[in-house]
Amino acid sequence: MGMRTRGSGSNDPRLRAREERARREAAALPPEPAAPPASAAEARAAREARAAGSTPTKRSAARPGSSARGRAAARSSEGEAAPTRRARTQPSPEQRRRRRRKIVAVACSAVVLALVCAVVGGFSWLRWFSADDAADIQGTWYLAGTSTPIEITEDRINLTKDVSYRYALDTGDKTIAFTFTNLAGSGCYRFSLDRNQLALVDGSFTGGDTLGRDIGWTLEALVKKLQGETLAPAEAGAEGLTLLSRTPSGGA
Repeated sequence: MGMRTRGSGSNDPRLRAREERARREAAALPPEPAAPPASAAEARAAREARAAGSTPTKRSAARPGSSARGRAAARSSEGEAAPTRRARTQPSPEQRRRRRRKIVAVACSAVVLALVCAVVGGFSWLRWFSADDAADIQGTWYLAGTSTPIEITEDRINLTKDVSYRYALDTGDKTIAFTFTNLAGSGCYRFSLDRNQLALVDGSFTGGDTLGRDIGWTLEALVKKLQGETLAPAEAGAEGLTLLSRTPSGGA
């Protein structure tokens, strides 16, 4: 009961001898050399290598053929978008018709405006700037249809050697004012286009009155001139009319 089995306890002399011999051998062995410390670059390279080995890249993780299908889809979408953009830029037939109508309307308006400007400019030049009324009224005139002379100077109208009266022209309004002793009168005047006839009409007129009367007469006179005729400056049926001509005609 009190005996120990051989080789099972630490009191065995042979076991103790072997343990002692192992300790001596271990103490006699030189220590293993420590691994040199890794540099920072080597450590970083090692970490990157481990990360590359453990984590798949995006390219390797992508499914085979996905890039090709993506490129094909992009080309297809671009091809579909190009006709759409072209269709948006091309106007519809209704838009083209409206554009043509707008161009025609603008062109017609421009032509009408040009004609109006030409008529107004031509009339203004003919009425106010083509001649000098104050100079053209002077000289010898004859009562229409007679050979009776009337002398007009710069400021007087001499009916005879003994009868004359003063006058003053307003070349802008085409009106004339008369004075004879203590009597006074007024009227308007108009020359023919060739300046060889002169019409004097008694009455009270403004610039607007004479302008309105002269527009219609001027247009008619221009038409007659194109036909080779001369329109007299007198208006048919005008009251207080005196018509003068540069050339005598008829009787006394």
